[in-house]
This record gives sequence, structure tokens and C-alpha cells, in this order.
Amino acid sequence: MSARSLLIEFEGPFTWPGTNLAPSIFTAEVGKESGLCLWTVRLDEGSLIYYVGETGRSFAQRMLEHYREHASGGYHLYEPREFSHGRKVALWHGLYGPDREESVIAFIRRFKELSPAIAELADLYQFYVAPLRCEKRLRERIEAALAGHLYEQPGIVGEFQDSGIRYHGRSADEDAVQAGIRCTTHLLGVPEFLWV
Repeated sequence: MSARSLLIEFEGPFTWPGTNLAPSIFTAEVGKESGLCLWTVRLDEGSLIYYVGETGRSFAQRMLEHYREHASGGYHLYEPREFSHGRKVALWHGLYGPDREESVIAFIRRFKELSPAIAELADLYQFYVAPLRCEKRLRERIEAALAGHLYEQPGIVGEFQDSGIRYHGRSADEDAVQAGIRCTTHLLGVPEFLWV
């Protein structure tokens, strides 16, 4: 069987609160779409990816769910100044994964201390989204292939990836699909195409 191909075109950056240079994903027209999402921080050399995700719900809906987790201690919190330079210095390990915190009670007790970092990180994150009209399984394969590629990169690109995420890559009985990747912004470590 001949290989299929598709083009993934990332748009952005977007943010949660919206700025002059990066509108809010909640009000952007593309926020109504679904597909792939990249969480990044902006460095001088380009956008450094922290997390690769996919959604069948609208980007706006999914990013609201992510914001609620971020603001309530579900996700890792890092020291914002270090994070803005591509270094992860954990302030809070979140409630998921092998290094998770013991309970939400500790977060509530530390909320006053952690809330400035929550606000700063919410302003710092920039999101790139790629609308995709395909079945969930293909979105999962693309997500896994891109995340896997980034994990394998040397230096800051590989080290900056969020840990403990379960991705579902292509299985041996699935035909390969060639995915071309485009973005007007330089996304560090992202190749021009991947086999997914």
C-alpha cells in the first residue's frame, strides 16, 4: 500500500490572557478548531517546546481545561525566570506522574507562595496550534512522533520536554503516514517532516 501524506501547519503564538503580539486562544478564530497544540516559551533563537498535545475538542475548550489544572496545582510549576531561559527549576511537581506531590492539601497550604509563579507562567506560555481534520488515532500518532522526535534531540530541546506523558505512537500493523510540518515561527527542534 502506498504511504499517505498530510501537511501540519502551526499557527501562533497564542496565550491564555492575550497580548498585543499573541492573542488569547480563547478569542482567536482558530480556537474553535481541534488538532495539535504546542506549549512553548520564546527564546532568542526561536520557540522552545515544553509540551506536545492533541485534542478532538476545540483548542479553546482544551486550553481552558489546561489552565484550570495549571492554576489549581495539577501541573508542574517552575521558577518563571529560569523557565523563560529554558531551564526547569521545579517549585511544585503537580498531582500527576511519578514525581507527583503527595496531595492537593500541600498546594493549598503553599498557594500564597506559589500564586506569583502561577500568574507569571500563565503570561509566559505561548501556544501554537495546528488544526487537523482527521481521526483521533492519526492525531495521537502525530503527537507521539513529534514528542518522540523532540525527546531525542540533544541539549535544551530534548531536556525541556515535559516528562511522564504517555504517548501512543504508530503500531507495527499501522501504515506509515508522512507528515510535513510548517510554521511561520522557528520552532526549535521541529523537523520539516516526520513519518508517523
